[in-house]
Amino acid sequence: MLLIKRSVLIIFFSIIIILMMGITATAFVMMSSPAPGGSEQLRFRAETLLFTTIVTSTLLIIIFTLAITRCRNIDKMLDKLIRQNSMNPASTKEGLLRLGKTGGKLNILYRQIDEISRNRGLKISALSNALELFSFYLSPPLILTDMSGKIVQVSRGWTEEFNGSSSNPKGSNIDGLFSGINISDIISRLEKTHLPATTEFKGKTFNWSIVYNRKLTPAYLIVMPAEVYKSRPN
Repeated sequence: MLLIKRSVLIIFFSIIIILMMGITATAFVMMSSPAPGGSEQLRFRAETLLFTTIVTSTLLIIIFTLAITRCRNIDKMLDKLIRQNSMNPASTKEGLLRLGKTGGKLNILYRQIDEISRNRGLKISALSNALELFSFYLSPPLILTDMSGKIVQVSRGWTEEFNGSSSNPKGSNIDGLFSGINISDIISRLEKTHLPATTEFKGKTFNWSIVYNRKLTPAYLIVMPAEVYKSRPN
């Protein structure tokens, strides 16, 4: 199955139909004009040309209509598959296979992409578990939050120094520890100055830093005591 833009298909068939109409008109003029003696052969050829042109034009119109209908059906089926995939990804395979050979290739591509996503998800979960284990043995007091202020990881040093026997703050919001802070203001300060923002907590000064992703978009915030930040390796 060839996938062609509908506009290109329309232009192509329009040109062919115009040419056919021109040939038909020429044949009609040849048939209508007064025929000199001995021109029966010419008239016969003109009639044959006219008949062939009409038949060919009819077939092209039928093919054009079927092609446009086929394109519309494929678009509708793909839209339906997109809706179904959000609810039941397992149904995508059966729907793609209905599109013929091209659908089979699309199904293989879809499965490969899905496998890559699954492997990346497993890798991310493993890294998350490794980060949690690393945080458990990390002695400096540190907190890692997402950009909304939700606490993602808490180091053992923080738990021992500031939480003691109380519950681990992981999963809660950072403003529950630092009363009166505004995450949006802190992020704005960090992005404008590119320097650590400072806040007070239990009589100590803490520094806030941004962790950027590969696209240099803010992804996480790290909170640590000022003395730990100053003693970090360059």
